[in-house]
Amino acid sequence: MSRVIQYFIDSGKMREDELDYEEDQDHLNDAKRQVAIRGEAKNARLRHRECDICFHTFTNPRRHTIQIHLHVPGSDVRRANGLLRELARALGTSFPVGLEEKLNAIMRIRTQLPLTEFHISEFKLVDAFLKLNCLEPALNYKITSTPFMKYHHILHWKILKNLIGYLNSDEQLWFLKFEERKNKEGLQIGQLSIKLLGPLQVIDSQFHLDQLCRQMVSGALQDLDDLVLRALAVGEIGLDDSTYPSKRDFERQIKYFRKQLVLATELNLTVVIHSRGKPSLHEHVLTTPSEICKPDQLIHWHCFTCTTQLYSAAVSQFPNIVFGITPFILKDRYSSIVEIVKTFGITHLVLESDAPYIPLHSHTFGNPYSVNAVAQKISKLLQQPIEEVFRITTENSKRIYKLQ
Repeated sequence: MSRVIQYFIDSGKMREDELDYEEDQDHLNDAKRQVAIRGEAKNARLRHRECDICFHTFTNPRRHTIQIHLHVPGSDVRRANGLLRELARALGTSFPVGLEEKLNAIMRIRTQLPLTEFHISEFKLVDAFLKLNCLEPALNYKITSTPFMKYHHILHWKILKNLIGYLNSDEQLWFLKFEERKNKEGLQIGQLSIKLLGPLQVIDSQFHLDQLCRQMVSGALQDLDDLVLRALAVGEIGLDDSTYPSKRDFERQIKYFRKQLVLATELNLTVVIHSRGKPSLHEHVLTTPSEICKPDQLIHWHCFTCTTQLYSAAVSQFPNIVFGITPFILKDRYSSIVEIVKTFGITHLVLESDAPYIPLHSHTFGNPYSVNAVAQKISKLLQQPIEEVFRITTENSKRIYKLQ
């Protein structure tokens, strides 16, 4: 009998209310310890058991498995989703249908599992997992070995332990190193969701290199002439009435905006728009290119914070348009951005940091790494793997700037 299966049988004796501790390093050399019970010193044997995923020892591996390997505080289900995807791969089956079939095949052989159910604290995890994978909601949170086990039952720590026990020793070690290898070979993006095939490519489609270097007091770029630059677009161009310009100054803005649009069409370059001001101004900004540019014009609307109505109108007039989503999506003040993402998805979106102008935290300045936080927010809103958010937005950025 493997140590995993034996551990599964023995673990049924463990109390549900045992406290969870950090990994213990010295208990193997200290079988007994002095503990005080009601003021009287007595010898007590501390029970430590191994986690079947990471093989570190804990007094409560159940709670450790749930909190560390299945989800983190906040019921973020992507870690559990990635863990089960990798388990399906290790078992040589598909996810989630093949994994459910494998589960039932194993449970027909192993009958040690008693009637059990999810703890109330795990209900949100189960619901989020089913929603993420477009599966039917759970009818209840009880688990029986007959007549048939369902996908979400694998989220229960005892079921997960039994499935992992089906792996041979080499597969268990490979599985153990998965997250560590993923962080090494790809981006460390926080939560597991799907296995990476290599490093992710992520594009920050808008930041100000000169200002960023100045903020960082960087001597690496004394002059932008140090870079090999190629003109890809005309912009940022647009209109701005946030500083209450005079009528004459605003008319001058419109004049040069039109000239810049003409230049972009003549040179077959992408247009980068930035509109800042009243809602009526944004409508004017969309109307002007409609009068000058062809419908297939490549347009990047930078730092888009407008309404869903304007979004729809822009896509209708310019099917090749993309909209930049900045760290503003993390601020309550810009609820319209959240509404756009939830309503339309990421088909026309690109990631932007707008560094150094939009910091993630006060008393700091923005940097291109903040697009990771933007992607994580989009991933949570859409219940979509963050790797997919990176992939689609990067493809959009390449397309809009002809980088294919």
